[in-house]
Amino acid sequence: MFKRLLSVFTLLSLLIISSASAQADDNPAIAILRFGGSSLAPTVTEISILDSLHAYGYINAAEKSILDGRTNLAGENITISWGDATWDLPTANLMIDAALDRDVDVLVTLTTPVTQIAVNATLALETPPAVLFASVYNPYRAGIAQSSCIKPDHVTGTELQSPYADILALLRMQAPDISTIGTLYNSSETSGIIGAERITELSESLGLTVIHTAVTDLSDLRAATDSLVSKGAEAIVLPIDSVTAQGLPTIATVANDNGILIFYPSIGSISHGATIGAGFHRYEEQGHSIGRMLTAYLDGNLDTATTGIDVQTGSGIGVNLDSAKLLGIEIADAVLAQVDIVIDGGQVSQSSAFQALTESGRATAAMADRLAHDLAYLQNLHCSPDNIAEQQAALDAADS
Repeated sequence: MFKRLLSVFTLLSLLIISSASAQADDNPAIAILRFGGSSLAPTVTEISILDSLHAYGYINAAEKSILDGRTNLAGENITISWGDATWDLPTANLMIDAALDRDVDVLVTLTTPVTQIAVNATLALETPPAVLFASVYNPYRAGIAQSSCIKPDHVTGTELQSPYADILALLRMQAPDISTIGTLYNSSETSGIIGAERITELSESLGLTVIHTAVTDLSDLRAATDSLVSKGAEAIVLPIDSVTAQGLPTIATVANDNGILIFYPSIGSISHGATIGAGFHRYEEQGHSIGRMLTAYLDGNLDTATTGIDVQTGSGIGVNLDSAKLLGIEIADAVLAQVDIVIDGGQVSQSSAFQALTESGRATAAMADRLAHDLAYLQNLHCSPDNIAEQQAALDAADS
């Protein structure tokens, strides 16, 4: 009798496991993939994507707690896997290949290099997964799309505006007598190349001389920064790319030793070596935007082919007064009057307006309000036949 009960129990267990496996196989699968991070924790953008999945019932509170540790999940309603290329292009290629081997339904790609690889790897597939991208500068120059509505049918996402004009305006306010600046960039990364070109173009329009140095690896940074200093750079203005982002503390060490200010087009850079930083800061809203696209796609309510690329807005200014004091430099009143975030005495403070804006991005709306807001957001991105025709005509005219 005991053996018979055991056999029945074993059979039931196998059926339960088989049922759970079948359920997991039927669930949508997504991969959230980034080029690199400063820690093992999810970024603000990634957390906001998870918030959207939670709000729409794809994950429950317990599952969200697991995902908050950037741990893979085979959940009740969805399968989510994570990827981090640790700032390495060969690893990024392997990461995309592994996600495609798992036959995921959606690739959520963060940063330009990962998105470029994902788009190139899926273009020839008969039924490619959707590619939803974020934290991408210059998607058109990077070859991800031709315009907001002229793009591969399975691709859409959000574009960040390059804040180089803002950072150079701040340089002029802070140091109006400077005549020569230096910039260094990753010559193997589109974002760095485009950024250096933009810095040069804007600087020369202001009458500045620009000294360039190209690098390909973190190990090149100290020598490259020394070279800028020896050639007469009076300030350093950096583009956004993976090498300058990772290597900012190294660049800052050389710059500080020579009394040179660093300007970086990211507000968070003041925590890593820049004296003055300016750039996009609404990462919660960026995550919500991708979350809206993702949940609508999973619900069958979004066609990536007719969903245009969104432009994210929201720039802030940060100043590291500790860095300025180390250099023996006083920050100009014109700059301080605009500052949103300040580091002083090791403490970070925010302007009341900036804090209110940040908190509004974290506010949780009632579900009915959220549904209405999300629907309006997605409708605003719709690429009508007229939109597509107009953009194609503009591209054709530019080529002729």
